[in-house]
Amino acid sequence: MQNRKMVIINNSVECVHSSSSEMASYNIENTNSRHNRQNLKFHFHEVYEVYLLLNGEITYHSEAISKKLERGDLILCSPYSFHCTQLMGECDYERVVINIDRSALQTVCTGDTDLSKCFDNVNGGINLYRLSEAETEKFVKISDMLAYETETGGYGSDAMINAYLTELMVLINRHATAEVVNPDGSAMPEIVLKTLNYINEHLTEEVSLDAIGEALHHNGDYISRRFRESTFLTISQYMTAKRIIMAEKLLMQGTSPTEACFSCGFNNYTHFARTFKEVTGSSPREFRR
Repeated sequence: MQNRKMVIINNSVECVHSSSSEMASYNIENTNSRHNRQNLKFHFHEVYEVYLLLNGEITYHSEAISKKLERGDLILCSPYSFHCTQLMGECDYERVVINIDRSALQTVCTGDTDLSKCFDNVNGGINLYRLSEAETEKFVKISDMLAYETETGGYGSDAMINAYLTELMVLINRHATAEVVNPDGSAMPEIVLKTLNYINEHLTEEVSLDAIGEALHHNGDYISRRFRESTFLTISQYMTAKRIIMAEKLLMQGTSPTEACFSCGFNNYTHFARTFKEVTGSSPREFRR
């Protein structure tokens, strides 16, 4: 049974306050409305993500950290950071997830106040903080008012939406001056962490399972099996996604689609263009425009 309330704010911010009773599984929180990404367990967004746990037994995973969450744990996820949430058992699960387009966040910044500062990378693009009970209640109150203004659409709603978004980001940034919560020891097996590191260090090269096995001194089939067990992705799927992320960044910097293709480790433009559209929903040329 699930109670879900989703609010689209100016097509560039999504605010989801939802609760559910679910069996243990990896829960997908991909709420980027701009592109329909592949339904992957270990996934990424092109937007900033703010995640507040209110209730439930949840472990949050990224490429660099793993953390069993408690009520009031606030996770700030930068664009293009791989992550997923894991339900640890059958339980009531309540959270607030807000996805914010980068340009929308810049709109509420001022010359003296950079509200994206709280997303500055600490652990591979994922920052963890723990809100007090008072801060948690205030966060929920603001996000619910944000939802209310969007749903009613009355006089001045646009101004109130910007005001509540600003208030929420100020609350987060003020708390971000506190010490970052230390993650638990990573739940990722060491062989998987080493595989992730190897792939990222050789992303633009021709990487084979045999090469990974030789470098890590393990059987390639064993590495592949452990990788999929931990990330729910094949090594090939992960490499492709990371290369598409690199291509997106190059295209946004003005690099031509052809140059981006070969700079990211693809050796065939047709394959690159087809894969890019499958992942992002647009062709490289459309994305660049």
